[in-house]
Amino acid sequence: MPELLLNEDTRWELTRTLFEENIFGIHQESEDFITVKSERSSPHYLNVRDAVTSHTLRNKIASSLISLTNAKSETSEVAGDYYVAGAPEAMTSFVTTIADLTTWDLLQPRANLQKTNGNKSPILGRYASGGHVFVYDDVITDGKTKIDTISQIESCGLEVANYFVVLDRQEGGVPLVEKETGHTIIPALAVAGMTRMLRGEGMITSRQFDNVAAYIYQYGEPGALEELGLLF
Repeated sequence: MPELLLNEDTRWELTRTLFEENIFGIHQESEDFITVKSERSSPHYLNVRDAVTSHTLRNKIASSLISLTNAKSETSEVAGDYYVAGAPEAMTSFVTTIADLTTWDLLQPRANLQKTNGNKSPILGRYASGGHVFVYDDVITDGKTKIDTISQIESCGLEVANYFVVLDRQEGGVPLVEKETGHTIIPALAVAGMTRMLRGEGMITSRQFDNVAAYIYQYGEPGALEELGLLF
């Protein structure tokens, strides 16, 4: 089960916003399912890239991640040599908003590490070796790209303080990252809880709910079905 630090009201408010804005969705028909990086055909999706256009949505997502950071830090203000960084490229716009709202120092991991001219640094910005970084990402599935991002940041002499994501798809990524890197991924939301809340409010059909349940039954972590309120 993922570590969910935001209270239920905050999780529901973020879930409803993402769903109503079609940033998070659940398909009813199998022909509309998306293919995720693991090549699995999934009924549910999170597409934060569509939210970058909207000032309101950027602030909503950024503010939720700031609340998550503060909940993890058990303080309303982060002190010391801390930086914020967005995993390329999904969170680039949002982490800039996070930095602007908090005045935390901003770094940007480079997406194209094959660059052969100009600035070749894997991270853009000025930083002190040994500095701690709060990393933000959109979604975790199998965890492999998160391991790569952690390696990229730590190769520059920085330390990952915490790694936050908007959504845990609950497909084994969180335990894999912890096993491989020692870092715990901290999600704002988990797909089972989102689906349960949306169904409870009548915002998705029983078929949409069943599609997610069937997917989690096949690919999900232990405990995710129980979080949906189901035991097979």
